[in-house]
Amino acid sequence: MILDTNTWVGHWPFQRLEKATPKELMKHLRAEGIDRAWTAAADAVLFPDPQQGNEVWLPKVAKIAGLVPVAVIDPSLANWRDSLARCVEKWGARVVKLVPTYHRLALNDPRVDECIVEAARRGLIVSIQFRMEDERRHHPLIKVPPPNVDDLLALARRHPNTRIHVACAYFAEAVKLSAAPNS
Repeated sequence: MILDTNTWVGHWPFQRLEKATPKELMKHLRAEGIDRAWTAAADAVLFPDPQQGNEVWLPKVAKIAGLVPVAVIDPSLANWRDSLARCVEKWGARVVKLVPTYHRLALNDPRVDECIVEAARRGLIVSIQFRMEDERRHHPLIKVPPPNVDDLLALARRHPNTRIHVACAYFAEAVKLSAAPNS
């Protein structure tokens, strides 16, 4: 079985997603020999409340065999627990995706730790979206740097028994992160 751990559906304002719907995405993945994919709503990254994007796309993702719904959660919002519960209980989300720099969250923020503890309690994988796209492709007025690698390593060390996945780290960053106890 081949698993893609970082797929998106929906809309991203800086690049057209060729396979924007869950059905189109799964057809493409199967043609490439990929059996399963963790799939999140790209819209959720930039909405003031990511749950708005989750509500649109996760019901559709959940209906496609082979796609695993991913809940994009912003722990700085008061409703994050309710959003997570809804994504898990209603659409079967098995992964929680945090997008710290787009949501202006430091990885040493206690709210991030609370979210990770809750995800672990529910048996979920936590995916940290290190970057959405290569910084060289960013619009000149919208530069979003990745989180600090050392902060991510410290986060993993604070939660050694939690499954933490890192999406879109560069090779040198991934090598450094391999020192984490749960790598």
